[in-house]
Amino acid sequence: MRIKEGQIFNLMDTNGRRNDVINALQGYLTILDDIQNEQKMNWASMPESLAQYEFYRQAIELSPEVFGKHGPYDKLAETLERNKDFATAVQTQDMEWIQKNSFMFQSLVKQFDLGIEDRARHYTSNLVKLGFTDEGREISPVGELLLDLKKLRKDDLETMLPIDGVNIVYLRQLMKLRLFDTEGERYYSPFNLAIFALLKRHRLSENEFSELVQGLSPYSDFSDIEQYVLNYREASCIIQI
Repeated sequence: MRIKEGQIFNLMDTNGRRNDVINALQGYLTILDDIQNEQKMNWASMPESLAQYEFYRQAIELSPEVFGKHGPYDKLAETLERNKDFATAVQTQDMEWIQKNSFMFQSLVKQFDLGIEDRARHYTSNLVKLGFTDEGREISPVGELLLDLKKLRKDDLETMLPIDGVNIVYLRQLMKLRLFDTEGERYYSPFNLAIFALLKRHRLSENEFSELVQGLSPYSDFSDIEQYVLNYREASCIIQI
């Protein structure tokens, strides 16, 4: 992943952040699997596809306690109630009818995006960052492995770790995560720096840990990273090259 100079990298988008992150992402993968492999939808917005709308609809059903408020979705439902033909086409997934008649329902089509399809893209962007899907939300081999842990084969080191298969998959992906500069010439590995900091420091506050991991970037000066980690104190300046 490439980032601009001065950009703070966030692994989890704010609008998609939940306390049960791992359960949430696995649930999102399951929904994508249904949309792609059972319903045969491509990841596009209205009027090309109902995939992003369907994702949000299923996300609400999957975690009603999380998605307790969904005003734009409710408002769209009310609009569809007043447009029976369009509502029927949505329910039957009649994309041919929707595309043929979408010019007569331009404002309704736009309503699908605001607060519904755009949020579906937001929530699933975390899957892209972790390598569980590509940009088109097609599930990657790693994502398929997360859906079917029976196929997971641990190496000798992983077998020694006291963590389950789900966390093994996340460990692999986080260790591979690289942030590149815009030229793609320099990179920074946040997770490996996190492990390095925890091994080097006997005591490290939560704020110091977060600042170290998120404050550095491909543009930072890594010429003496060991001393930098050892001497870092909360709110210190991040040195750029």
